[in-house]
Amino acid sequence: REDFPIVLVNRYDTKITNIPRVTGDNFQLGFEATNHLIQHGHKQIGFIYSVPNVTTTNERLEGYKAALEREGIDFDESLLERGYATVAGGAGAVEALLARNQKITALFVQNDMMTIGAISKIKNLGLKIPDDIAIIGFGDFASSAIIDPPITNITLPAKTIGRTAFDVLLSKINNPEYMTHIQLPPSL
Repeated sequence: REDFPIVLVNRYDTKITNIPRVTGDNFQLGFEATNHLIQHGHKQIGFIYSVPNVTTTNERLEGYKAALEREGIDFDESLLERGYATVAGGAGAVEALLARNQKITALFVQNDMMTIGAISKIKNLGLKIPDDIAIIGFGDFASSAIIDPPITNITLPAKTIGRTAFDVLLSKINNPEYMTHIQLPPSL
C-alpha cells in the first residue's frame, strides 16, 4: 500500500501480482531430476520434500508428475513423504517410504540436509547406492562429490538468484512501476 520496494526471492504467493520476483525454474528442476532417474530405468521414485504447499515444493512436484506422465508412469501419492528439511527428517522419510513401498528404486530429495539423512538411513538398512536405491539431491553440499559413490545433485544458481534479485530491487527503487518475474534454470 505504501509502495515500499520489495522483491520476492525463490518462494512467492501466486495471489500477489504486484511485486516482482526472482525464482529458479522449479517445475523444470522437478522434471529434469525425475527424468534423469527415469532414463536410468527407475519407475518407483520416492519424492522427499521439506515444506508442503509452498511454490518451490508445488512446482517441483508438478515437474515430477509431468516427467512420470510423459513416460506413461502413473503418479502414486504414497511415494511422497515429508522430511522437514532436517537430517533426521530425511532418514525418517526414507524409513516411512520403504515401509510403505519396498519396490522404490530411487529417491528425489529436496534439500541437502534431508539428502544426508537419506544416505545415512539407506546405509544403515544395508542397502547400496545406487545399486539398490539411486538418489538425486537438490543443492550442492560440498561433500556430495566425495561420498562413495558421488551423489547426483540438481541445483539452482543461488548466487545468480541473489544478484538478480538485487538488480531487480534497484530497478524497483528507481521505477516503482517496475514489474518482472525472472526464472533461472536449474543444472544437473
